[in-house]
Amino acid sequence: MGRDDHARARTPGAFLARQHDGRTGPHLAAHPQEQPPDLAKELGFKHLLIPLDGTPLAEQILEPALTLGKAMQADYTLLRVVTPVYPLTLPAEPAIFGSVATDIMERVERTHAELKKEASEYLEKVAQRLRSEDLNVHTRVIVEEQPGVAILESAKPPLDMIAIETHGRGGLSRLLLGSVADKVIRGSRLPILVHKPKV
Repeated sequence: MGRDDHARARTPGAFLARQHDGRTGPHLAAHPQEQPPDLAKELGFKHLLIPLDGTPLAEQILEPALTLGKAMQADYTLLRVVTPVYPLTLPAEPAIFGSVATDIMERVERTHAELKKEASEYLEKVAQRLRSEDLNVHTRVIVEEQPGVAILESAKPPLDMIAIETHGRGGLSRLLLGSVADKVIRGSRLPILVHKPKV
């Protein structure tokens, strides 16, 4: 096993892949360490990143995330990743390419603005519900082709934990394989709360 293999074996994703049991409910994973962890410090999560995709299924992560966060008096950031829209074709004729391309790009920009607006309104609706419980909740919308990449790039201080819902069925290994959650879990350097939904 090479150095990269050892590094991958020590990620939260590798741990979860080994520990799957197919049950619903939350799973908490953190990076293994050379020294015994300082639990008072390690469990002192203060700001949770919660990616949502607009579905009731994804919102099932909120209950376990809030249960953990309330115990730590944590803040929350709700994240929605909007997949960009690209034109499928452009005319090949030089005489009309310029004007048509400009029109298409303007439509794409308007579409992105509408998608971001819808995503922001959705997150604010969820955030207001949580704020009614006297919780400190932030929202963020990102336009990115790869949601997993956007989530990982957003997971920076002061954020110190990711809470994410999975969307698959069956055992956790099948649940995560090839999914956004899989990419996040295997790539994150932060502790992760993963919840398998009730379907």
